[in-house]
Amino acid sequence: MKENFKGIPGQSKGIISDASNESLKEKATEKIEGLVEEKLLSHTQELVKGIEGKAAENLAKAQKVAGFASTAYGTAGSVMNKASAYQHQIQGINGTVDTPQSLSQISNINTGNSAISNAAAILNHFIPGVNHLVDLTIVVEGVSLLNYKSFELKQSVKKHHEFTLELSHDALGIEETYQMSQAQDLLGKRILVTLNYKNIKEKPERDFIGIVTDVSFKQAHGSRGYIVLKGYSPTILLDMAPHIQSFGGSEPDPLSSIVQSILKEGYESEGKYKSFVKSSKNYNLSYSCQYNETPYNYLARMAEAYGEQFFYDGEQLYFGDLPQGEEPIQLVYGRDVEDIQIRMQARHVNRQLYGYNSYTNKKLSAAGETKLDVKGTLAKVAYQKSEGIFTAPSLQLAPMKASTDQDVLQAQKGVVGSEGLNVFITSGVTTVPFLYPGCIVELDMLDPLTKKSNHFTTLMITDITHTVDTLGKYHGYFEAVDAQTGFIPRIDFNHPTAEQQIATVVSNADPQGKGRVQVQFDWQYGGQSTEWIRVMTPDAGSSDKVGSNRGFVAIPEEGDQVMISFVGNHPDRPFVMGGLFHGGTGAGGGKGNANRSFSSKSGNALKFNDDKGSVNLHDKGTVNMSFDGAGTAMISANQNHIINAGSTNIINVGATKEQPAQSIIKADSAGNIIIDAKNSIVLMVGENTITIDTDGISGTVKEGNINFDAESGEFSIYSGSDMAIETDGELDVTAGPSATISSGDTNVM
Repeated sequence: MKENFKGIPGQSKGIISDASNESLKEKATEKIEGLVEEKLLSHTQELVKGIEGKAAENLAKAQKVAGFASTAYGTAGSVMNKASAYQHQIQGINGTVDTPQSLSQISNINTGNSAISNAAAILNHFIPGVNHLVDLTIVVEGVSLLNYKSFELKQSVKKHHEFTLELSHDALGIEETYQMSQAQDLLGKRILVTLNYKNIKEKPERDFIGIVTDVSFKQAHGSRGYIVLKGYSPTILLDMAPHIQSFGGSEPDPLSSIVQSILKEGYESEGKYKSFVKSSKNYNLSYSCQYNETPYNYLARMAEAYGEQFFYDGEQLYFGDLPQGEEPIQLVYGRDVEDIQIRMQARHVNRQLYGYNSYTNKKLSAAGETKLDVKGTLAKVAYQKSEGIFTAPSLQLAPMKASTDQDVLQAQKGVVGSEGLNVFITSGVTTVPFLYPGCIVELDMLDPLTKKSNHFTTLMITDITHTVDTLGKYHGYFEAVDAQTGFIPRIDFNHPTAEQQIATVVSNADPQGKGRVQVQFDWQYGGQSTEWIRVMTPDAGSSDKVGSNRGFVAIPEEGDQVMISFVGNHPDRPFVMGGLFHGGTGAGGGKGNANRSFSSKSGNALKFNDDKGSVNLHDKGTVNMSFDGAGTAMISANQNHIINAGSTNIINVGATKEQPAQSIIKADSAGNIIIDAKNSIVLMVGENTITIDTDGISGTVKEGNINFDAESGEFSIYSGSDMAIETDGELDVTAGPSATISSGDTNVM
């Protein structure tokens, strides 16, 4: 039967030589395709008839024929590849070698049409005892690559997918050399690899979409060499360099919007790669920071913190809820799977998280059940045993800035879910090339005696390695976990450590009146800022007498430069440590660093001078209170000086450890004023004085008069000894009705 195909290469060359230059491409293509289709159809029909007849007669013979049929398919496929190569040679002659298509054309390329279930198609093409050869269709942004030597693709939900593709030296239509004149253009390009059964162009099929990050040309022992393309899933575009940016701050941002904005920056910017963001949790983040980490690490960290799923399935990047998968693919051990391993592992699944909300002053914990809902029988057993094996407490701070108990609950579910999946892992070798990360499979076990299969468990593929050689032989190795839990194994990521750093206060008008501020870091631009954050002081709190603001209160001003630290070194939890002077605001402590001060923005200041030992307190109205350091205190006011005392005001002068006060002025709320002096009291106006001392009371009036008026009542002057009334002028004594002078001896002169 193989002879039916031997003439095709020669006939193809004949077609090339017979075709005219004007319609060379069109005619050659039509004739070659028609020739191959005719031979292939005839050959396939003949094989099918033979298989049907032999199968009824002898199963072994039928399998042998079927194996030959598969070989024939491979031969036909090889012929078609050669015919396509001739077509590329024809195009090269006419100068019409394929060039990359524009982005608008790329959008029309198959970018994941295999989302429709492959399960039924796999069963439809199942041939007992036959492993189909696999064909690859490889397109790099419009350029079809032919004559591949080998292809390896490693896919995982936990990390970037990796591929290595080896191509013949003429895979681009012309012979490539070490100068890589054509191959160099493939670097950084989008690659689409479609896997399907050889010579079966309809379903089943599976696409892989990646990016070429490494192009090389290998040559040895005088060979023509070959091209090697290496690359990753397009998620690598999000994971090559760290970055700092923030979200929220002035207004909360939905988590889904944050994810979409990040993907638009580095993943979807050219429209080549697809993503799907959908979450039923609808989180709004008051403030979140991607800090010294790649976007990929940040998204993985957010997924873990908020109980979301984040992975690439080979065609599309997902964030949020697990997507509704296609119809489960049936795998049967002994038919599609070999070298299977069923593994149970003990894991610590008794995890607890906590949080704290500073605004409500509330400690937070998971308010609900976070146990993983495991479906598989063995998986459930492994999970239950793990709960009893690891009973040591595991309490950790929630991996995000939690505001409610529900936040902690979702984070704890994420931690328990990603850890609990590892209690049951199934791995094996498969011949089905259509598995991918996230796909669901129904694993059956084949009874070697009865040849009947029994359902074992439902799994979700987490890791799969595809290997295809130049003949189309396929080898696959997979790992899977229990399906239907709503979780997948988490991506390995790093927790960033936020170090202390400088920021500028942009607002201190806390809408809740809690003394918080918003700051802008040096790496934030435009209207970006933190949310309202707390300010650390030497003393802060309340008491039974002081409901709020007990302690030291000094809220930074807008424009102030401040030092920021972070609770738990978490970039989403900043707080103000204190203020910093810079070249435009600092003056230092003066000569000998003698000056200390505390000043408010209006000019009020308390200053200390250690050279003099003095203290000065003044306000913007020039009221001054000073202590000169030599024992003198002074209070001065440009306008008024008022002292209020509710009961008693006492001024003591001269009090020491050895003696009581020598001069005292005491005024009380009853209206009494007492002036108490140990030696004398002098009242002086100008040169007029009244002196009260231990010798008596004396008064001197240098200018003016002495007037005493008793407008009602008596006026008495009494002396227990002599009394003299003298005047250098006249003495008038006037009385109304009468005047009486009475004494023992009376002399009137």
